[in-house]
Amino acid sequence: MRQLRITKSFTNRTDSSLGIYLGEIGKINDGRIISPEEEASLGYRIRHGDNNAVHELVRANLRFVVTVAKKYQHRGLSLSDLIEEGNLGLVIAAEKFNETRGFKFASFAVWWIRAYILYAINTQSRIFHLPNNRVEIIDKVKKASARFEQENERTPSLEELSELLEMPEEKIEKALSISGRYSSIDAPFVEGENFSLNDVLWDDLLPRADTILIHKSLQAEINDLLKDVKERNAEIVKMFFGINYSPMSNLQIGNHFGLKKDTVKNIKKAVIENLRESPKIRELSTYL
Repeated sequence: MRQLRITKSFTNRTDSSLGIYLGEIGKINDGRIISPEEEASLGYRIRHGDNNAVHELVRANLRFVVTVAKKYQHRGLSLSDLIEEGNLGLVIAAEKFNETRGFKFASFAVWWIRAYILYAINTQSRIFHLPNNRVEIIDKVKKASARFEQENERTPSLEELSELLEMPEEKIEKALSISGRYSSIDAPFVEGENFSLNDVLWDDLLPRADTILIHKSLQAEINDLLKDVKERNAEIVKMFFGINYSPMSNLQIGNHFGLKKDTVKNIKKAVIENLRESPKIRELSTYL
């Protein structure tokens, strides 16, 4: 259902183009926030396959993405890039929104927006010291993958990316490996279900009492899920995904424990693979 496309024309890396974009989205709905009733109506239409409703819900929340993106400035990416990544998360959230769950759209969308932003920041930190030509290849692969996924509702294969970019599969595979963009946080915990850890991580922007209680309950559920995991390994997973910590890279975690970053990566992967087999994973879907 990914007919909606977020144009990147506003992110020409200039303050003037960003200013124009911010001015344009400020005029949407005459600057008015949509009502709960309008939001519920859009959610109903989305559940019944109305792509126009997805478009309307995204447009109505573009300013919210800017608000979230501003909190991540000065961490290696420009505000334009942060907004661009956040918009991709917003589209995913709009496509998955279910108004019958009882959550406001913003409280659901913020998880996806922040997930995409944090991944972009994390990716940037990994490739910061790479040669410029390698960075350009990674950027091309990332953008081609995102564009293909929006248009085809699935992740492209190496062969498809190779054809799109006219680039050897080996080079694309290496670029994806270095960037780490498609790591295990996006993979579903339960085979055949669109439910991953980034669905349930971050929700501290909305200070409502029920949101705070839900967040605390969620943290307790995740901690309970990890209680049978070896203490150090559980802490590695928590540090990487920002559970009780600020999100940390494999290198930062490795420095903390005196481990090589590849060792950290392998431990994290093994823990997540084991968690996928746990019946408790399905219980976390009640928070969505």
